Amino acid sequence: MKRIENVAVIGAGIMGSGIANTIFKHNLKATLFDLRTEALAQACEEIKHQARRGMDPANIIMAESLKDAVQGADLIIEAVFEDLDVKRALFAEVAGAAAEDTIFASNTSSLSVSAMAEASGRK
Repeated sequence: MKRIENVAVIGAGIMGSGIANTIFKHNLKATLFDLRTEALAQACEEIKHQARRGMDPANIIMAESLKDAVQGADLIIEAVFEDLDVKRALFAEVAGAAAEDTIFASNTSSLSVSAMAEASGRK
């Protein structure tokens, strides 16, 4: 079984920043990316501000690009806009930059995960 140490979270809105915060609180490296640089910076600062004693602020990283976010990630969690075409495009792009054994996950509440996975070209 693959050991999860580095997690990339794509989307720094309410859900994405909450997911990254939970990862960070479990002392895992969380790399957060969003096209909206202001939202990204705000989410990272808020997570660092909430850090408890003994937590390493270096474990929350603000990625400058999607490629930077997913390189070296053991797990990628998407938390972008709830639109199948947006999520499929993201999975297709991420598949080209992530390692072959990287696990992809979605924060969707209503869309087909199979349709997203299909876009990645992976099994």
